[in-house]
Amino acid sequence: MALIPLQINIIWLHDNSCKSDEISIWSPRCTPPIPPETKNSIPAIFDMKVVAEIVEKLQKSSSTIVVDYKGLTVEEVTELRKKMREAGVEYKVYKNTLVRRAAKEVGIAEFNDELLVGTNAIAFGYDDPIAPARVIKEFMDAHPKMQLKMGVVEGEFYNESQIVEFANIPSREVLLAKLLGSLKAPMSNFAYLIDALIKKQEGQEA
Repeated sequence: MALIPLQINIIWLHDNSCKSDEISIWSPRCTPPIPPETKNSIPAIFDMKVVAEIVEKLQKSSSTIVVDYKGLTVEEVTELRKKMREAGVEYKVYKNTLVRRAAKEVGIAEFNDELLVGTNAIAFGYDDPIAPARVIKEFMDAHPKMQLKMGVVEGEFYNESQIVEFANIPSREVLLAKLLGSLKAPMSNFAYLIDALIKKQEGQEA
């Protein structure tokens, strides 16, 4: 059986010539151009999603602490993130412009273009409102390049020095341990007193 040769005319498409009656090979130059309005809307849609994410975190968190991490190495930032996770704190880096937009939506006027500038990161605390400040202060003691800037705790805005004061508050576990210790002390004293009275009574009867 004889083979019939098949001839295929290959045409490279150039510029706006995207139509041909013959078999062709696709060329990137034949791709229809993306309308300018579509190009511009893609970043805008992404920004809107990020702003919505920040708004959700600001509303859910019991505390939000802002730090300037300029000068930290990659290894140091990785170490900080690890400490944050262990304390149940979420550490995020966002564009300042997007954080300001989100803060405006939830009514945090202090997160504005005057205060929220520079290489900022945000620590979100959920269960323990003091945890972010505590972790940050401990980390700053060993890494003074990082700067504590401001924060919101239980809906109230606080500056750097006030956040440091919060960081000095013992953790919930430490407070509970102290409370239990203070409760045990009177009981121990009471038991000692009862024992002394019994021994005294026994001595008188003898």
